[in-house]
Amino acid sequence: MKWISGAVQTGLALIAVAFVIGAISACGGNSEAAPDSPEETARVFAQAVVDGDGKTACGLFSKAGIEEITKQGNPPCAQQLEQAVGEISDADRDRVESATYELSRESDGKYTVIATDGEGNTRRIQIVEEDGEYKIVP
Repeated sequence: MKWISGAVQTGLALIAVAFVIGAISACGGNSEAAPDSPEETARVFAQAVVDGDGKTACGLFSKAGIEEITKQGNPPCAQQLEQAVGEISDADRDRVESATYELSRESDGKYTVIATDGEGNTRRIQIVEEDGEYKIVP
């Protein structure tokens, strides 16, 4: 796990309480329609991570996240997610699947979504609006 970027390691810590905010390199966008709200973006991202769907998860990161990880020379996002998914417990998967997502704050295209799992653990997820789509900020 040492080769996984710091941002993905941070994400693994968050997934332990249901939510991942990871890192990215250029791995392409997703082919499905973009989520239509910050809350849905957080939900789709978390589910994609636990499902091992790197294409969808990686396609939901902000441009700043892409640039940060690309310049660090880390493995591609999808490869990092494959490694991370192998380390996610069934209990953590259940937490992600039972989580609720609520918009907490909005200001100038920046959003904070509060994610709460079935045990009451919460995490703040930062999201920005880029080119008319909502993107995760690692």
